[in-house]
Amino acid sequence: MFLASKVRRISSRLSLGSPWTSIFWIGLTIVLLFIIQYQVYQRWIHAGIHDTAANSEPDPADTSSADNNISVLRNPDKTAMFASVRTDVVGLEKPGSWNGPNISDPSVAAKKLFVEGKWDSSFVSPYHKHYSSINCAAILRGERQSINMATKVLNENRGQIPSDYDVKNWTSDCERYRSLRKYPTLPRSKEEAEFPIGYIIVTHSELSQLERLLRAVYQPQNVYCIHPDAKSPALFQVAVRSLAECLPNVFIASKPVRVNYAHSSRLQADVNCMSDLLLRPEPWNYVLNLCAQDFPLKTNLEIIHQLKAFQGHNDIPGVIAPDWFDHRTRVHHEFRNNMMIKMKDVNKPPPPQDFKFFFGNAYYAANRQFAHFVIHNQTAIDLLNYSEDTFSPDEHYWVTLHRIPGVPGGYTNSTWNSTVRFIHWQNTFKTPECVGRYVRNICIFGAGYLQHLAIAPHLFANKFYMSFDPIAMQCMEQLLDYRSTFPAAIKDYLPGFPATDMFGL
Repeated sequence: MFLASKVRRISSRLSLGSPWTSIFWIGLTIVLLFIIQYQVYQRWIHAGIHDTAANSEPDPADTSSADNNISVLRNPDKTAMFASVRTDVVGLEKPGSWNGPNISDPSVAAKKLFVEGKWDSSFVSPYHKHYSSINCAAILRGERQSINMATKVLNENRGQIPSDYDVKNWTSDCERYRSLRKYPTLPRSKEEAEFPIGYIIVTHSELSQLERLLRAVYQPQNVYCIHPDAKSPALFQVAVRSLAECLPNVFIASKPVRVNYAHSSRLQADVNCMSDLLLRPEPWNYVLNLCAQDFPLKTNLEIIHQLKAFQGHNDIPGVIAPDWFDHRTRVHHEFRNNMMIKMKDVNKPPPPQDFKFFFGNAYYAANRQFAHFVIHNQTAIDLLNYSEDTFSPDEHYWVTLHRIPGVPGGYTNSTWNSTVRFIHWQNTFKTPECVGRYVRNICIFGAGYLQHLAIAPHLFANKFYMSFDPIAMQCMEQLLDYRSTFPAAIKDYLPGFPATDMFGL
């Protein structure tokens, strides 16, 4: 109303035939069109699914759907379609156009420090090389000069990542280690204290990267089960146990297994940790499973807000198994020469209770009641036993259980919508081009990709390699530390966070 009255007042002063009248109306039209376009600008939709194991390898190729802006992946025969979480509720600008957070309440001075790249992060420690000349805030804004500087610094002084032996030495004095690493000793808020989370982390090598992930997600009210691959070297086994012993709510899985690609051992590792978590005293609400190459995009409080937005449901994406998937569950497989072999002449009997198989991925956010169902319900146990000689059972076990009517936190409709993790697949056209390098068709993120991860709605991203780009991890740590200190800052990046109504229920 105020704007309209101003326009009428100005226009009344302009004579009808004056050239200034035309200029005025043309200018006003341009401004109004710009405002309308800005309001309806299409949101950026991220793909974020499927990394089957700590050392797993994906097989689908990637395409996208231009008409609805949902990133999709298809397998080589074009029959399996994967869609990312819809983020219509999240007001994302076009990729690459973000200019950093707005300087607003309540802490203008603190935000100014962060934006200028002067934030004093609590993640800095003597254990990991700190690149002090790097302006992380500028990198997160996508400023080319700062990204190029990061590349130059790494090329000139990348250095070696800490060894397993180094981590073992760090944790030989737990009190000193916890102090220098600045592990939090109290929950940051009442809300976080009242909503503990359980974590499963599967790992097999490069313990210093696991240590960095653990520090990034660590909170004293949460609980963490680490599953080291039983075939990892002895030094790794000793060092990871030494790390766990320094933190009262971190423990090693009671039954570690030898994890092999596409084998049921990957699934069993999760199940063993899930069983252990249910025996712990911490009253965790949801369990999330990770591998050591994941890294959080959200703070602990932000993760809680997203989990609460599920309204008791699990985030376990997947669809009805396509025809090409049939051989995975209907034919007997054996593990030989470090790979799963399909025994063409040995068909499996029908699945117990005539299960209708769904096809999903290995990673999830599941509520405690679902975890109890997995460990104690005979239906779940029967499916687990049936899956032992199937191919990559972690890609069908979780989602098939989740779609059984009446299962805690489950729902019956098919969807790939998920906020658990973001992955950039090679040949994905609806997400920004990889800045880093590809390993087995997955982008290993470099610092130049952080401008996109900063506004992604997902909780975690995969993959980070500390040996490839430690600056990327350093800058994500700084962003998490800043937003942990000032929780309202999430709205400067994702005004619509958390995502809601994801599952079409």
